[in-house]
Order: sequence, then structure tokens, then C-alpha cells
Amino acid sequence: MRTPIIATVVLALAAPPALAAVDVSFTRPERFTDAALDRSFGDEARQRTLEGIERHFRAMAERWLPPGRDLRVEIIDIDLAGRFEPLRAPSQDVRAMLDVTWPRITLRYALEENGRPVATAQEEVTDLDYLVRPQAQRSRDPLRYEKAMLDDWFRSRFAGSTGG
Repeated sequence: MRTPIIATVVLALAAPPALAAVDVSFTRPERFTDAALDRSFGDEARQRTLEGIERHFRAMAERWLPPGRDLRVEIIDIDLAGRFEPLRAPSQDVRAMLDVTWPRITLRYALEENGRPVATAQEEVTDLDYLVRPQAQRSRDPLRYEKAMLDDWFRSRFAGSTGG
């Protein structure tokens, strides 16, 4: 009778710490800067963008958020890098990248560690130098500039000593 109890205690002590979790939500995405201004930013394109951003937050949390920490992120606005050229047909998905059209994401976050609040803030994440990022220039991902910007922001806020 003692062996099952001891085995249970040993397994409980040897269990890995709770994995980090991230919950991403979007507040009124139909009113986001790109959704409101660009004619060609239709429902399908908006949905692909939101899903891409959400997947990227999950990947960043998996890579850099220490175990036992949980992050809630509310995306308030997304202004993608570049802009659609006004002379292009609305059906073309071509964005002109200029040094004055940097990516911007406005968000709120709440970080908890083992169920206790650690940090909360609202921030506007931007990357004024997005055009000189070699890793983004080599990528074909339509969200490459936004993802590179979010990587830098996420690591600086949440990675701590875990590096990556």
C-alpha cells in the first residue's frame, strides 16, 4: 500500500513545472487602422492577419515565456507596415513599404506568475527601423515586419533570464 503513495509523491515532485500560457484577444478588429482605411483589407485578409498575430504570440510564449507565467494580451489596434497604394486596384494585395509607414500594434497585457499578477500595461509597439531588419527582408511572410517587431518587444518584456 505504501508503494503507490510513494510513487505518486515522487511523480508529483518530478513533474515539470506548469507550461507558460498566452491568451490573445482582439478588440473590435473591424475598426483597426488597416481594416478601416484600406479598401482591400477585406474580411479574409483581416482574419489571416489576426490568426497570424495570434499564432505568433503563442510561438513567442512557447519560446520565451518562463514556465508558470501566464500572459493575457488584448490587441487594440493593428497598423501593418507599409500601406496600400491608392492607384492600385483594390483586388491587388501589394503594400508599399516606406520609411514613414512603420508597423504599429497597440495592446494591453497582464502577466501572472503562478496565479499572481506580475505586470500590467498598455503599450504602442512600433519599429521605426523596420526596413533595415535583415531577417525580415529575407522572409516572404506577409507579417514579417510585425513579427520581428513583436519578437523584440516580447523578449524585452517577458523573456527574463531564459534567453532564447
